Amino acid sequence: MRTVKGLIAMFDSIATLVSERIDFDELGNEKIITAEKQIFCNKKSVNQSEFFKAAEAGLKPQLMILVFAVDYNNESKVKVDDKVYYIYRTYQKTKDKLELYLSTKIVDGIQNEY
Repeated sequence: MRTVKGLIAMFDSIATLVSERIDFDELGNEKIITAEKQIFCNKKSVNQSEFFKAAEAGLKPQLMILVFAVDYNNESKVKVDDKVYYIYRTYQKTKDKLELYLSTKIVDGIQNEY
């Protein structure tokens, strides 16, 4: 629970933001470094309009989560309920809150989860 401008904002779920960066080992080989950060969120359904717009771009929207804006740092993936999703769009809902739109990606007609 976090206080925002004197209001108590209760988020009922936990998500894990996943960030990745490329680093090099002592031999110069690339390796991916992954960092995870747990945050509080509210899970919501994706509306019909959002679903069809994203589907046109080859995405399969699954979920929207509302998070505190200060918790998000341009991560590309998030884990919710032990599933990993791609963050395909963000929307600044208020000064303090951000909507993250989550999907699995469709490649050649096959749904791939990240």
